[in-house]
Amino acid sequence: MMKFLSMAHISPSLYKKPSRFIGADIIRVLAMLMVIYLHTVYSFTVRSDFFATKSWFIFEPLAALSKTSMVLFFMLSGFLVINKNRTVKENWRITKNRIIVPLLFFTFTNIVLQVYKYKLPFVSGLWSQFLAALPKYPNNWLWFLMVLLFLYLLNPVWQTLFFKEKNPEIAIYVTKLFFIYTFITVSIKFAGNNLNFFNSFTSWLGYLFFYLYGALVRNNWINSSRKKINFFLILIGLSMIMVGDYCNLYVQKYSLKFIFAGYFTDYLSLPVVLLGIGIFNFLIAPDNQKSFKHFFHKKILKVLQVLAGLSYGTFLIHPLVVDTLSNILGINIDTLHINIYLYNTFYFLVVLGSGVLITYIIMKIPKLRVIIGG
Repeated sequence: MMKFLSMAHISPSLYKKPSRFIGADIIRVLAMLMVIYLHTVYSFTVRSDFFATKSWFIFEPLAALSKTSMVLFFMLSGFLVINKNRTVKENWRITKNRIIVPLLFFTFTNIVLQVYKYKLPFVSGLWSQFLAALPKYPNNWLWFLMVLLFLYLLNPVWQTLFFKEKNPEIAIYVTKLFFIYTFITVSIKFAGNNLNFFNSFTSWLGYLFFYLYGALVRNNWINSSRKKINFFLILIGLSMIMVGDYCNLYVQKYSLKFIFAGYFTDYLSLPVVLLGIGIFNFLIAPDNQKSFKHFFHKKILKVLQVLAGLSYGTFLIHPLVVDTLSNILGINIDTLHINIYLYNTFYFLVVLGSGVLITYIIMKIPKLRVIIGG
């Protein structure tokens, strides 16, 4: 892995002024589908009563793949953002519009939803409970916005590392350091019996490696086109996650003790890192962009582009749809008593369709689109 973080001998013009990164659109849409899968079908696969059944083995490969959703999101963010030479003032404006406004809006929405759901009194005591829970990581589904907030706020710092093209060694060195940091801290977390290592204000440090890695790829300081290495990373990462998931549920079902059992379910575990990097490299590699363009029909590329533009809003909105369906309307497999495959397909498509539709409507209303970073 460390050897892979080395300077690449490819033309710096490969990523200059592209008409459109088809791979970036694919990653946006793929990450969106993955995170919705985690919040719908994956909640079924982690149930001990369905463990090791035929349906579990069918759903598990996609569940394992879907654990890379957020690392892909952070890598793509670094790929697209860091190389933009923005002033501090410009960066603050974009951070405010893209991150802070949606964070505040959906935090308030979440509080209102909890008040309604649990019939809580809307009094000062509720706010004190909220503030007490705020440092706990992750305290709600908006944790990725908290991570992204710190990454964005420090963009002027990252720019100083990634705009000095004559000296990429420092950027590679810092990225390596944070890879080591992430690996060590997550190992300590599980060696300490799932120790709560991060809080909401430090969790961004664990994801900084992915953000910086995306920028390294964009600057061509890492060769993302090594097909054999990428295939190896995908194969090893996916295999380790699936084996780890099986062991984790086995330990839970039979009440065994193994402190590293849940390691493979963590977004920052080594297998997820390897799988995420392999997928990202394959989809973003410059020599694959033309292949994607020829493979997909123009109409499909247009749909892909539209969905990519709606992906960020869908990220933000779909957990509210899941919460409404599951906890307010009481829709779940135990109450519906329908075929497992039909239920999971229906649930996934309803959440996806609702999230995309709501995002599309909001994006069409200029005064509202700010709530989803538009």
